[in-house]
Amino acid sequence: MSKIALITGANRGLGHNTALSIARQNGGIIVAYRRNTTQAEAVVAEIRTSTVISEKL
Repeated sequence: MSKIALITGANRGLGHNTALSIARQNGGIIVAYRRNTTQAEAVVAEIRTSTVISEKL
């Protein structure tokens, strides 16, 4: 992993798909969210099961 991406709006839609795509290419992910902690944690868990470490911010 040489790069880390900060993805806003990764809880759903295009941001979610972008986060998964980058993670599948072995990129690190920071998931930024505004309100829904549960959904952000679910996205991070989904990314972690298939690839590298990710964190919510």
